[in-house]
Amino acid sequence: MALELKLSEFHPVAVSFNYDELKKEIADRTLPYKGLIVTEDAIPAAKADLAKLRKLEKAIDDRRKDVKKEYNAPYMEFEAKIKDILSDIQEAEQNIDSQVKGFEKKAEDEKLAQIKRFFGLAFGELAEEVHFETIYNPKWLNKGYKMPEIEEEIAAAANKLHADISVVKSLKSPHETSLLSNLFSCLDLGEVMVQHNRLIELEERRKAQDEAIRAAKEKALHDISSEICSNVVDQNPQNITTVTVDTPQPVQKIKMWVEVNDQQKAALSQFLRENGIRYGKVKDE
Repeated sequence: MALELKLSEFHPVAVSFNYDELKKEIADRTLPYKGLIVTEDAIPAAKADLAKLRKLEKAIDDRRKDVKKEYNAPYMEFEAKIKDILSDIQEAEQNIDSQVKGFEKKAEDEKLAQIKRFFGLAFGELAEEVHFETIYNPKWLNKGYKMPEIEEEIAAAANKLHADISVVKSLKSPHETSLLSNLFSCLDLGEVMVQHNRLIELEERRKAQDEAIRAAKEKALHDISSEICSNVVDQNPQNITTVTVDTPQPVQKIKMWVEVNDQQKAALSQFLRENGIRYGKVKDE
């Protein structure tokens, strides 16, 4: 015999009240206020009217809540009894469900272990570089996903990685280690090539900046040297400096004086040192 819930008594009834009378009375009372214009000097009166309306609203709504509570009382009792009956069913369901899920979890764990073993075989030494989670597909644990299909996907991923590694190494990049590390993390050759191009751009930009600095420095030293040579005079004032040119050619001594600021003085000293020119201060005669 099928189990079913049978109602021995059920008499839902409509709630009757003086709707038409109350509706007309409220409409008449509120009509003057619906188009009311409140002026600044009438604020106290407006507040008094507002308080009356709110009091009326609360009185009617409170009565509605009382009726609802009384009307729902039989249903609330009925609902509580039904929930008590359902608790026995739910307890039985939970007992069976927990055991079924236990078997399913065990099967999933065994399948996952099998998948990881094949991952290690397919990737070989690269399994130490590539995290299993990087290629893992949660759908593999579904019963409909068979191991041959999973192994085929893993093998394809391993073959692609080997090919991508060959591409990265063919770049002969000084940043090869960084590029490979990124490849192992994302398994996306496109992303690695973007990184490669960005590094080349940065390197070229750095070289250009270094060359610009070197050229500017060389020009500054050349300008100072030219200015010094053009101002060589055959006289013996104070602060005369003797400059000795140490080259395979015959050595000459030139007595000269220069007017320089601190920056020019430092640049001149650097120029003389970099060109192997000996110099010293000439004693006053």
